[in-house]
Formats: sequence, structure tokens, C-alpha cells
Amino acid sequence: MRALLRILPVLFFFATQAAAQPARGVGGCDAQTGACSAAAPAPPPSLAAAPADLAALLRAAQAFRERRDFARAVAEVDAAIRLRPGSAPAHHLRGLILAERSELETAVWALDAALKIEPNNIDMLRDRGMTQYRRREFLFALEDFARVEPKRPDDIEIVAARGDMFVRMGDWDRAIAELTRELRMRPGSWLAVARRAEAWRGKGRLDVALNEYGLATRMAPGYWPARHARAEILESRGELAAALAEYDAVLRAQPRHAPTLALRCGARLRLDRVGGAAADCEAALDVAPDNQVVLVWQGLIDYRLGAFERARASFDAAVEQHGAWPRANLARAHLRETLGDEAGAFRDRRDAQRYTESDAEWRQIQSELTPFRRGPWCADPAPCGTLPAGRVASSGCGCGP
Repeated sequence: MRALLRILPVLFFFATQAAAQPARGVGGCDAQTGACSAAAPAPPPSLAAAPADLAALLRAAQAFRERRDFARAVAEVDAAIRLRPGSAPAHHLRGLILAERSELETAVWALDAALKIEPNNIDMLRDRGMTQYRRREFLFALEDFARVEPKRPDDIEIVAARGDMFVRMGDWDRAIAELTRELRMRPGSWLAVARRAEAWRGKGRLDVALNEYGLATRMAPGYWPARHARAEILESRGELAAALAEYDAVLRAQPRHAPTLALRCGARLRLDRVGGAAADCEAALDVAPDNQVVLVWQGLIDYRLGAFERARASFDAAVEQHGAWPRANLARAHLRETLGDEAGAFRDRRDAQRYTESDAEWRQIQSELTPFRRGPWCADPAPCGTLPAGRVASSGCGCGP
């Protein structure tokens, strides 16, 4: 689960990039970046071997494919299949067209049909593997690539796809080996560097990961997920000022990225920069009103400001909307202890421990929340800073508006 959460910024990055790209397809897409070329896709090699009576239909389908008129391309290739149901090139071309139209499941069916006719066709195996990769059917993709690789050991798109799949599967050693191989073939691949950094991070080699993420940001300054990952590592090591600088850089590129706003809010809270933290929480909740992490941070801000009822509302929302979550329950336990509700605090502490996976995680959660037990900030108004409109300390607190 943590590996998935770490990779979400990467997925978000490519989702935003895809909006400006043509529809993805096997033939016109780069496995390295996920970007699709506007250039006309090449016809599959199997097309040249088509019988003469199919040639006109398949050439027409390919021409419509090149013009990205996929509906007419499919109509032509379907006519070819009706004419010759046993034509592997026709099924192959149909699979490529459907993949470029992002109909990945039916594309795989078409490629399956082609491979039933020509089971050892390397081009068809490769294209089915790439389509399965795009479907996130990694084990099937790896099976196809394993059959292709002996014939095409230097196919860099397969190497890149395998490296990415191993990262997503958490197979860190094989990911590092495959991505290192990719970088020998394509030294300028910033995405391979970032993926290898993720693998080093997964292995717990945070120093190596930090350096590789830094290299990725120098190679591709616009690739903000690498800065996001650097910030998380720096924060985990207690280097909060450096982490904030990286979060700032991410938010200059993606001002409304709620996960980064939430993380910067937490880092600012740990530095007692409550004004900036409150602004981040409000901005994050404006984008994602039910973000559980942000609800807890906002509750902690209000707790430290002495606004206990508002804090309780945030903690209640975090627990009730999303179910028991150790940080939310433990934060609410601290508030209930402050208010003298020992029974409620006991229940929350019990639930927090129940839903914690390990003793190490429990110690980490306690460590994260301990600073907030110092009492309200009104005892020391200096760190309060300037609060956003509407976020005012309780009467007598002394914190500035």
C-alpha cells in the first residue's frame, strides 16, 4: 500500500501530461514516457504478408489509422476479417487500432486471435505484451516479453517497460537491474533514473534514492514527482527546512495538488509555522474536502489554537467519514484527555492501537503527535504567525488573526 501511495504523484503527473497528447496506442506511444507521437504509426510488419485480396482492405484500414480515424479503420479491418477470418495480419492490425483507441481489453482479444493463428510471431507477442503492460496486467506482459527478448535483446521499450513493472510490483532488485540496463542503452532517460530512485527507496537505501531523485530533477526540471519524493525522504529524516523547499517547488508547478499541500501542512506544523500550515490545510480541503490527513492536521491546528470544538469536528469527520485510522483516533484521544473525557480518550487510544499494524508504526505515530500535546499555542503566541481569514484563536489565546 505504501509503495502505491508513493507512486501516485507519478501517475498524476502522466495523467496531466496525457491530456495534451493524442490517444495512446501501442504503435504510437513511448514506453519510456507514456507519451504518444503525433507521427503516423507504422504499419505492422505482418501487413506486408497479407494475401492480395486482403491488401486493399488492410491498406485502407492502415490509412485511416494514420489519420486517427479509428472508427473507419476498424470498419475496414472488420471487413477484412469477415473476408478472411483466419488472417493473422488483420487481427493484428485490429488489435493495434483498438489499443490506440484505448480499448485495451478488446485490443488484447484481437491480438490473442492473431497469436492463435501465428503463435510464435514476435511482433504480435511484443504488441500484446505492450498492451498488457498498459492494462497493468504485468504478469501477462512479462510472459510475452520473456518470449520476445531472446529474439530482440536490445528492444529498449521492452527494457523500459520491464523496469517500470518491477518497480510497481515492488520487485526492487530486478527493477534496479533492468533500469540500470536501460540507462546503459539510453543514458539520458530521466524517467529511468527516477524509477531506479524509487527502487532504491523501496530497498531502504534513502541516501542513494535522494541522490538519484536529485539527478532526475536536474535532467528534467519539470518532473515534479521526483521533488515530491525527495521532500518525503527529507521529512522522514527530520530535515524539515529542506523538505519544505522541495514541497514549495512542487506546488509552484502544481498549486492545487492536495497530497503535497497536506504534506507541507504537516511539515509546517512540526516547525510551529501555524499560519502557513493553516493556509495549506484550507487549500487542500478546497480541492479534496474529505482528505483524512488534512482533516487531522486541521484538527491539530485548532487544538493548538485552543479552538477545541472546531478541532473535535475535524477529528470526528476524519474518523467517521473514513473509519478508524490510528492517527485520527490518537489525535482525538489527546483532545479528549485535554477536555477531561478520560473514557472517550481510552476508547480512541484502544482503537488507534487496534488498527496499527506493528509496534514500530505505533511508536512512529506517537512520535508524530507528541509535539501537539504541549498544549495550546496560546501559551506561547510567538509561533502563531499570520492566520488565514476565519482561522482565529480562541478568546484570550493571544495569537494574531
